[in-house]
Amino acid sequence: IGNSKECDTRLLSTFYEKGESSFACNLWRHRNIIGFDHLSQVFSSLPICVSNQFPFLRKFLREQPLLACTKYIPDFISLHLKLAQKSSQLYNSKKVQDMCISDFLHFVTQECNNNYVEYATQFTNLTITSSQLVEEKHKLDAYYPYKYVTPLVTHSNTRIGMLLSTAHQKGILSSLINILVLIHNSFVIEYTQLFPTKHRRVIPLSLITSRHLISYKDRVDSIIASNARHSFRIGEGRLIEYNFFYIQKDFCNCFMINKPYIEDDLDMELTELRLFNHLKTIQVNVPQEAISEDIWNSIQEVFDQSADISDTISLIELVVSFVSFGKQRPQQTIKNYMHQILKYPSSKPLINSATDEMCNLTHLLSLWEK
Repeated sequence: IGNSKECDTRLLSTFYEKGESSFACNLWRHRNIIGFDHLSQVFSSLPICVSNQFPFLRKFLREQPLLACTKYIPDFISLHLKLAQKSSQLYNSKKVQDMCISDFLHFVTQECNNNYVEYATQFTNLTITSSQLVEEKHKLDAYYPYKYVTPLVTHSNTRIGMLLSTAHQKGILSSLINILVLIHNSFVIEYTQLFPTKHRRVIPLSLITSRHLISYKDRVDSIIASNARHSFRIGEGRLIEYNFFYIQKDFCNCFMINKPYIEDDLDMELTELRLFNHLKTIQVNVPQEAISEDIWNSIQEVFDQSADISDTISLIELVVSFVSFGKQRPQQTIKNYMHQILKYPSSKPLINSATDEMCNLTHLLSLWEK
């Protein structure tokens, strides 16, 4: 009997009549239904004029599955940056983009500098979250024009290229981040409308961490239980009453205070994000021109001998970031700029000594694009 949650209420009445009140209380606690699901059921049965008095509570109860996904925003931004960087570091970037998720995880296990567990965890979260959002599609319509979103469902056979954004296609990761930011912001807006005197902070998406997001973990049921009045009377059965005003107030106080409005400041295309402004500025300081075929063929011969050109990419990024800060002599060679101006060790060339002499600062953008 003690393990049966479907035990008839009349059985409890019988225990009370027989003087077994302590056993009846223990059995009642075992069958306690107070919690998020029961509160949602009771709240949905209220007249509209009553439920409208608690707009934040109504929104939380309806859209909690969507809100639960927002905790992965930093995770997905990190994953997008790492995948974009991994694509740019390889001479043949399509090698990564054409891999499926399972092949990519196998690929990174061969590289001691990559954390396989971190990648695997982020891909798992991505798959779970995208599936959950698709299941809640009818709720997403309130935030995002769903028909314009790249199909969100991911699995082990999803291509890495589908996750990343290009100039012609919005990637799955970018779409997910946009949707989750809109969901988070919708709760912040609802909160500030409920409490107009509260100052609404704004934070750029590039600086988001988990502490900026709405987090409630296991506190929901404890808040609900502390604001519920329940009793058991012989002949009447179980009586449960919720104080909706204080539940809404406690939700806001515990989950929403100091949570910022997120402002999207990221360009999620496959350009390295932190270089985006530098690449736009460099053409003002140093006029850029296409690199000649002869020079490029010489560079290509060097690259063909090594698939990983991450050191070269990092050096180009370094030079681009410095050149973007002020006017430079266009015909100055990259080699001279690196070793004379930046004082970079001469033992570490950009490509090799011969090709570094052929490239000057006007070729930086062309080198980056190639």
